[in-house]
Amino acid sequence: QSGGTAARQVVDDSAPTESQTNTAYTLGTGDKLRVNVFGQPELSGEFVVDGTGAISLPLIGQVEAVGLSSQDLETKIATKLSSGFLLDPKVSAEVINYRPFYILGEVGRPGEIRKRLLS
Repeated sequence: QSGGTAARQVVDDSAPTESQTNTAYTLGTGDKLRVNVFGQPELSGEFVVDGTGAISLPLIGQVEAVGLSSQDLETKIATKLSSGFLLDPKVSAEVINYRPFYILGEVGRPGEIRKRLLS
């Protein structure tokens, strides 16, 4: 025996971790987005994530969106636009209509559930 005391770490599983509290909504097929490229109205508009998981934008074409947060999509679009089209593009993307979710099984009211924006 060394006579030293072993330190024990106590973990409180009831408190949410930072990663649990900061989970962003990830885009999926059927989400309708508003993409705004500042100062470029012809590149801005409303786009729906299609069955392949992408949106189709002027100039840059198909951009994979499924699984990304809206912030990640903004970065991806800005990167593509800065590759030979625009100098330092400012892009914003927001979900304006969420895809439907379906609840099945033994529930009080089975069927479509729509996520709503709180304004």
